[in-house]
Amino acid sequence: MFGAFDMDSLIIGVISGIVSSIIIYILVFQVKPKIKISKKIAHHIGEENIYRVKILNNTHFAVFNLYYSLHYCYAQPDGIISIVEIEPSKSPLHYISPKSFFDKNNNHAIRLSYKIDKDKYVLDENSYLQFTIIATHSLTNTTSYTQEKFFKKDIIDGVFETGNSLNIVSISTERAPQFV
Repeated sequence: MFGAFDMDSLIIGVISGIVSSIIIYILVFQVKPKIKISKKIAHHIGEENIYRVKILNNTHFAVFNLYYSLHYCYAQPDGIISIVEIEPSKSPLHYISPKSFFDKNNNHAIRLSYKIDKDKYVLDENSYLQFTIIATHSLTNTTSYTQEKFFKKDIIDGVFETGNSLNIVSISTERAPQFV
């Protein structure tokens, strides 16, 4: 038969097992990359049509194994959506630095550039751009998938603010008056 000491040990063992299971669950399934994608695309006014999407790593751990893509999606007359991938202007990134409490360099915020031919990829009521990103958390090795759709109204002429901001600052192409 069980004595008082054996019953206490059993209860403590069960409780510690439950607590450790909860901790493992939190670490493995709840701590995952928190990637935030801008709700708008910044369009650079210049010789080339450069479009930028800004993403933030909102965790205090690095994310790696990045896979991201921008697709032009349009509805055909029969209702089927055709999807065409648009290649980034630069080589793909594979890593985003962690968000830091102390470092204000903002290496956890990146802008991805795409050259888009407006004549080839026409944005109207039947089309949109879709950005997707898959990233792996460096501590727990969990992966997350995030996507954002952009319609014609979501493309703003300007540049992104620096830092954690996902706001776009409009830049005027007109010259300021010169005084003689």
